[in-house]
Amino acid sequence: MGKVRIDRLLGNLGYGTRKDAQRIVKSGRVAVDGEVVTDATRSVDPEAVTLDGEPLDAPLGLVVALHKPVGYVCSHSDREGPPVFDLLPEQWMLRSPRPTTVGRLDMDSSGLVLVTDDGALVHALTAPRRHVEKRYVVTLDRSPGADFARLVEQFASGTLLLRGDDAPCRPAALEALDESTFVVLMTEGRHRQVRRMFANLSYEVTSLLRTHIGEYTLDGLAEGEWRHAGPSA
Repeated sequence: MGKVRIDRLLGNLGYGTRKDAQRIVKSGRVAVDGEVVTDATRSVDPEAVTLDGEPLDAPLGLVVALHKPVGYVCSHSDREGPPVFDLLPEQWMLRSPRPTTVGRLDMDSSGLVLVTDDGALVHALTAPRRHVEKRYVVTLDRSPGADFARLVEQFASGTLLLRGDDAPCRPAALEALDESTFVVLMTEGRHRQVRRMFANLSYEVTSLLRTHIGEYTLDGLAEGEWRHAGPSA
């Protein structure tokens, strides 16, 4: 990000409207490289700005790793359940562009969700041609036993066609952790895909936890907790 007007910067980062930002600057609360600035139209390096003596919150773009609990939805609407955005600072929802999730998880699943206002990052992580790998830990309703080899073969085949879909799933890797718990590595993100893949082979997923999206990882985050994971981290 290059230089930007102070009032536009503060407004885009959720510190209020453009007029609110102008009042903040004129009140002497903003400094650039330690020097108080009262001209809200001045173009500045976002990282050089402080407000009330504190650095701005994620001035180069918001990228957050969040451990989504079961029961929350990856949506700004609360029609189907509490949004994951309720777990984050309210000010972030005033940012422009408004943060969105990368790697949606259904209400019954938990684990890593990325929240960002960086459209280029969203595209880089979700564009089908990028083949970004995601890792899931799943528990099944029963042990496959000798049927495990068939599951591995079907997941890796690239021919598994899910009900309602026109194209088969890309090859995915399946590894056993114990008799009924498995790791799934895949590069797609269709709606409830992991659950549907197992259901297609007559198994029910009773729990699903995503631990990785590309290089981003859950890495010890407790349910409901988050941390900065982008350039301002």
